[in-house]
Amino acid sequence: MTTATPRPFITPTKVALFITSSRPFPDEWVQSQCEIAERSAISGDGLDLELHLEVIKGNFEGWTPFRLARDYVYPRLFEEQTTFAFVSFVVLDDKSHEDKQLMIVGVHPDSFKGAPLEIEATSRMEADYAIDLPLTFHYGHQAITSYPCDPYDNEAERNAA
Repeated sequence: MTTATPRPFITPTKVALFITSSRPFPDEWVQSQCEIAERSAISGDGLDLELHLEVIKGNFEGWTPFRLARDYVYPRLFEEQTTFAFVSFVVLDDKSHEDKQLMIVGVHPDSFKGAPLEIEATSRMEADYAIDLPLTFHYGHQAITSYPCDPYDNEAERNAA
């Protein structure tokens, strides 16, 4: 279970890219995927924000999306003040060698308000659809989209009380 820690809200401009594959990808190919994703990224607020897919350095071979969320994203991208999206991230895994797609991972926003950590959804897609910052799988959206907003507020839960 995560702690209910308030995080100062900063408009995210970066999405973390983790490489969990047991086989390396050519650096040029990874860079090209980042560039494709960045060229096609859009900001949901209509502003001309530059959104970046940034490779996180480290040995993440074999890490699952849950482990990435629990052991890296939550302690480093949520608890620390950062411009990284923290409810979503991107993964290049072993399957990416065959399908040439990235996996986007959405962490349920309540996970960062003291609820148990939960991966809300994952989706595989080509780089030109992979980032538009934070990930929303609701209402058919399957991209990472940046919206200016207050920290997550579960209006339905509040109204039900």
